[in-house]
Amino acid sequence: MRPIERYALRCVEVYRQEHQLTQVAPNTQLDTEQIRKDWQLSRLKSLKEEEERQLEQED
Repeated sequence: MRPIERYALRCVEVYRQEHQLTQVAPNTQLDTEQIRKDWQLSRLKSLKEEEERQLEQED
């Protein structure tokens, strides 16, 4: 998989774990604004973790 595909898959997995989308009724519409905010938060966390890993490798 390309890096963007791995990232997208990781975001979906994290979002499902945090919000348990498997328990949402099929006819329920999800709040797109909340999904966007959650995605951005997940992205920031991933970037921070990556930066911390890089700093650890430099030491």
